[in-house]
Amino acid sequence: MFGAFYKTFMSNSAVYVGVIVAGALAGEKALNYGFDRAWESSNKGKLWKDVEKRLELE
Repeated sequence: MFGAFYKTFMSNSAVYVGVIVAGALAGEKALNYGFDRAWESSNKGKLWKDVEKRLELE
């Protein structure tokens, strides 16, 4: 299994760097999404998007 992975992604330096960059970008997006959801969940009702809706109704 490792041999196939090595031949596909790690035998060529340009492909290896591309895989590293793509993985870093995907990881960054996933972490951003997760932390944003956690922040919004823990601060529900205190954020501007929630307060703005209440102010429009009054």
